Amino acid sequence: MGHAGRQFQALLWKNWLCRLRNPVLFLAEFFWPCILFIILTVLRFQEPPRYRDICYLQPRDLPSRGVIPFVQSLLCNTGSRCRNFSYEGSMEHHFRLSRFQTTADPKKVNNLAFLKEIQDLAEEIHRMMNKAKNLKKLWAERSNTPDSSYGSSYFSVSILTIV
Repeated sequence: MGHAGRQFQALLWKNWLCRLRNPVLFLAEFFWPCILFIILTVLRFQEPPRYRDICYLQPRDLPSRGVIPFVQSLLCNTGSRCRNFSYEGSMEHHFRLSRFQTTADPKKVNNLAFLKEIQDLAEEIHRMMNKAKNLKKLWAERSNTPDSSYGSSYFSVSILTIV
């Protein structure tokens, strides 16, 4: 045996002497895990398993989808109850599918619903463009006044060219 073997033998001898000199500690180290295991076994056999129907919980977003959707689904679905039916049908709003994408067959797309959605999108873009124009005018007016705290002329020129 080499140097490591002699060290291991000395360690085993020291361990054996400690166990002989402290029998109470030795018994506690041996029986404590046994007692805990017996308690768990008794509790398990006192309460028989309860059989339940199929249970569906509401799906939650994963952190890979983003922090805000993950926290939102975590907070909003905290008290969700178990249901006997699947949540697959109610997930259409979750992924923000449009009305014409919910049908399985693309030939059955309702043209009127598609046009209505396109019209809503165009109106929303028009409102955003009006807001941008008003912001551009306001920025130009306030940046031209003396002692303006709204930024230098460089920022006003860059904002005007972006919008």
